[in-house]
Amino acid sequence: MSKKFEKSDFTGPLTAEERNSLPDADFAVPSKRAYPIDTPARARDALSRVSHNGTSDEKKMVCRAVAKRWPDIHEQHCGTHKT
Repeated sequence: MSKKFEKSDFTGPLTAEERNSLPDADFAVPSKRAYPIDTPARARDALSRVSHNGTSDEKKMVCRAVAKRWPDIHEQHCGTHKT
């Protein structure tokens, strides 16, 4: 069975205006408004970016936020550790 792709899977980079219009809840680290996870593509990108650039606390926050909002993505990309 193939995955059904949605428009939100192919989102591009956010403009400053788009980023500023997102609510804090759309960020995995809302206090810094870092790592947007408003779409599946951005959630995957947040996991990738935090794995290379984030602190250990940020990695946990991003993983937990993605697990809560996008459980399938979390299972695919964070399945080797507990949230």
